[in-house]
Amino acid sequence: MFKTEKSRFFSRQTFAVELLVVAFALYVSVFLNGALWEALLHSQRDIWAPQTWAFLLTTAIGITGFQVAFISLFAWGRLAKFSVAVFALIAAVTHYFSAQYKVMFDTSMIRNVLETHLQESSELITLKAAGLVLLYLLPVALLLRFYRLPKVSLGRQLPAKVFTVVVGLGVLVAAAGSQFKSLSSAIRNHGEIRHLVLPASPVLAFARSIR
Repeated sequence: MFKTEKSRFFSRQTFAVELLVVAFALYVSVFLNGALWEALLHSQRDIWAPQTWAFLLTTAIGITGFQVAFISLFAWGRLAKFSVAVFALIAAVTHYFSAQYKVMFDTSMIRNVLETHLQESSELITLKAAGLVLLYLLPVALLLRFYRLPKVSLGRQLPAKVFTVVVGLGVLVAAAGSQFKSLSSAIRNHGEIRHLVLPASPVLAFARSIR
């Protein structure tokens, strides 16, 4: 009976939403967080030293764990695809502007965006911008199109959700702990780093800006 319950808990059906979140978080970390990895890399004294790349890899794993935990909190049942699509749009747009204009989406930046008139902001929406954003979104669109989400009650999904969040945060804590000296120094000397985690940073900055 124990084996039956265990296998049922770790089934593909129970973890379908969480696996979608993990796949999306990996894509975002690899392809839409270039500004973050560049800032972390250049925060180190010797970018070619083996310990620098060990630091970057370990930090990337930890941040991906955080992204999984964060996004998972908003992905429930059949609405999971909608949540992932919203996060994908946020990540794609902010990645484009971070790469093109070297801006970071902290609270003050979000407030400026909210206070900007539509006519002024529309000047930044060019064919190049639209094309690149759509290109960033294409892999996510394909994932959402072909990934099937089975019907699972919220009661059955909750344990998987808790497990995913705990593991994601555990990976973050373990990674940060193993690179605490280098990571704390990087954040202390380069405060913009904490605003470059996409899509979590702009979402959190938006929440703070409307309080």
